[in-house]
Amino acid sequence: MSYTRAFTTLFFVGVAVVFLIWLLISGWSPESLSQWSGIIWSLIAAMLLFTKLLPPSVRRGDTTSLVKGFLFSVALIYSVKSLFVLIRNYSSLSSTQRLSGYLGAAPLVLTIFGILVTYWAMGGFHQTKK
Repeated sequence: MSYTRAFTTLFFVGVAVVFLIWLLISGWSPESLSQWSGIIWSLIAAMLLFTKLLPPSVRRGDTTSLVKGFLFSVALIYSVKSLFVLIRNYSSLSSTQRLSGYLGAAPLVLTIFGILVTYWAMGGFHQTKK
């Protein structure tokens, strides 16, 4: 990898980290729940559909890329924010905001459940030596 490409990649990763930190600390209002759930599901669709259209110089393979990692990080941050706002303001939310909160937190909950099932299956099929 050339120095210019490495510097460019490092620069864009740094900008992405600053953007993710800004996203995490900005705007925790319940009125944003419907917008967040739309953004989360749009990012998931973008990760599944559009990352294959990226040029080979950006992709690190068929399954990994910096763009896909960035999109996943943004979706994860919005999902965590949705879950916290849903838990903190549950009694004062309207039914539409609750539904949006559930839709926003669903990917996070499903991801955690999938990780737990994977570890359970690995432990269940692991043979111990006696």
